Amino acid sequence: MIEQVVGVDGCRAGWLACFRQNEDVQIRLFATIEDLAQSLPGYTAYIDMPIGLPEGEARQVEKKARSFLGKRACCVFSVPSRSAVYASSYAASCAINFSLRGMKLSRQTWNLCAKIKQLDQFIRHGGSAMEFLEAHPELVFCLLKGSPMQFSKQTQEGRKQRIELLDNAGLPITALLDQQAGRYRRSQVAVDDILDAAVLFALSLFEPTPLLAHTVVDEFGISSNMMIPAGRL
Repeated sequence: MIEQVVGVDGCRAGWLACFRQNEDVQIRLFATIEDLAQSLPGYTAYIDMPIGLPEGEARQVEKKARSFLGKRACCVFSVPSRSAVYASSYAASCAINFSLRGMKLSRQTWNLCAKIKQLDQFIRHGGSAMEFLEAHPELVFCLLKGSPMQFSKQTQEGRKQRIELLDNAGLPITALLDQQAGRYRRSQVAVDDILDAAVLFALSLFEPTPLLAHTVVDEFGISSNMMIPAGRL
């Protein structure tokens, strides 16, 4: 188990972090990746955001992740090329990605590009204040449960399932949700964001290991992989 670890999920207002400090598990919102790294120097972050953006061939880690998720495979989107992520408009991004990969971007994927770019820039130029490792909440929930989640996290049943899994992992998730009630507007932080950040923090309790046995690196030498709980495949 890594002592200084933080689970991070991108949300509308920035980056939501779940971490232990002074013996208490906390939830905090940070406006930027830089703010997060400066506030928690030396921490290892498990983050729900793509790391490593190959230009040509699509990343293989998404295909592997989808193979475990059944009908929940739709939760894993196809990561664009770096050039498409850095494009100045949705139309330009679609054109670039189509020329490189033979497919355009969905609007939902384009809306994530600003955060993908922010993280990529920090990893490439931000120094070593914090180590970032990619992980996917839906895959972690699936592997902790032993099968794909039956319901979407946006439904009452889905949230109940995920809360039970976090309780079983030893996280005070009910108390964390109670603490956050009224602290942030739903337009800033959703319940889903809290559950996702919490399960990425919980990942550290299960000896995280890479999903792909052979990590692929992009043109900048950045690895593309996802961390999962050991012994759950």
